[in-house]
Parts: sequence; C-alpha cells; structure tokens
Amino acid sequence: MWTPFDLKLILHFHSCLDKPDSANAPIYRERVDNLMNAGLVEYREGIPRTTELGDAFVGLLLSTPIPVVKYVDPRFADASA
Repeated sequence: MWTPFDLKLILHFHSCLDKPDSANAPIYRERVDNLMNAGLVEYREGIPRTTELGDAFVGLLLSTPIPVVKYVDPRFADASA
C-alpha cells in the first residue's frame, strides 16, 4: 500500500533533481529504501530518480481520472442507475 508520503516522493523523484523538502523527515530513508526495493527508484549520479517501472507507475497515476461527484435526488433517481 502506498502512503501519501510515498506518492509525494515518487512524483518528486520523477520530476525534480533537487532534494525533497521532506528529506530530513525521520521516515524518509526507510521510505526511499522501500521504493528502491520495489524497483520504482534508483540512484543515478547520487540522486534518487524513478526507474522505467517508476516512470510507468507515475504514468498510471496521472492517467487515473479524478472522481466526479454526482448529486442525485433519490425521489427522481432512475432505479437502474
């Protein structure tokens, strides 16, 4: 299961070359190690970057449609919907 912090790190490593603001967080090193063990992140020239699998994962995240709220009055709702 991916935590919001994991997703933030993956997106950061995919799009930025600088160190994330959260690099001093106590959990940072553990989460980066977990992303590396999952094959999503690797170090290139001393900088964490997404792997090919990580790039595909980011593509999957970005292609996921944002849910749209649909308000329905139950008195007039279609029973088949």
